[in-house]
Amino acid sequence: MKDEAKREPTRKQIARITPDPTREMRTLDPAMLSFTTDENGNLRLEISGHCCLLKAIPIQAFPFQSPEIFIEFRDENMAGYGFIERLSGLPAEQQALIRRELALRRFIPTVKKIITLDRMHGMYEWDVETDRGPASFMVRGRRENIEDMPTGEMIVTDTGGNRYRVPLPEDLDPKSRRQLERVL
Repeated sequence: MKDEAKREPTRKQIARITPDPTREMRTLDPAMLSFTTDENGNLRLEISGHCCLLKAIPIQAFPFQSPEIFIEFRDENMAGYGFIERLSGLPAEQQALIRRELALRRFIPTVKKIITLDRMHGMYEWDVETDRGPASFMVRGRRENIEDMPTGEMIVTDTGGNRYRVPLPEDLDPKSRRQLERVL
C-alpha cells in the first residue's frame, strides 16, 4: 500500500489533469494536497486520489494586497486547475515550497532597451536588453500576455511564463519606443 503512494502517476492519470474550459475554477482542499519538487526544482502538486500536476505554477490573485490568499495553480500550459483559499492552511514545509516558487515568479527583469520586436505567425519575438542582461523571448498576442499596470508600465509574459517589466514609453530611447508602438 505504501509503495502505491510513491509510484509515479500513469499517463492516464496525468491526462486527467487537463482542465475543462467550461468548468468553473475549483477550490482545492488543503488536506488533499501534497507539494514537492522534482529533480529540476519544479513545483509538483499531487491531489490525493485524483491527479498530479507535474509542473504546478502558483499565481497570486492579489500579489500586493493579500499575497497569501487565493493562490491559483496552473499547469505548464498555464491552464488553470484550482486554487487554495489560504496558504496558511498547508503544512509549513509545503508553504515554504510555494513561497519559493512565488518568489521566483516575482523576479521580473526590467527592459532597458528594445533591440528588435518582430511579429511572426501571431506571436511577437522580443530581443531586448534588461537590467539583468540581454534576453530574447516569444510572446503570444497582446491581449493575453501584455498587462497594463496602473503606473503606465507593462508586464509582458513570455511563452515560458517568464515576466518582464517594460517601463513607461517616455523612459525608453526613441528606437525602443518605435519598436514598442508596433505592439501597442
